[in-house]
Amino acid sequence: MEIFLRVEGHIREFFPHLQDPVRITLPQPVTVRAILQKAGVPPELPGAVICRRQRVDLSYVPADGDDLVLLSPLAGG
Repeated sequence: MEIFLRVEGHIREFFPHLQDPVRITLPQPVTVRAILQKAGVPPELPGAVICRRQRVDLSYVPADGDDLVLLSPLAGG
């Protein structure tokens, strides 16, 4: 099973190893939380996770070949 992980926004600076989309190979379907942990991303850091053009929570289990997009938290100032 393969998932593609992409990081967008300001949180990219915290993950130099995720500047380009990353293919993550998994032996079985797992939650977004487990995928983030495998990629070295603290699950509480992304402001949102998008899959199939919809926001998903950390308990969501993506399908083989899905893209996960991690977005920065909203900030103002």
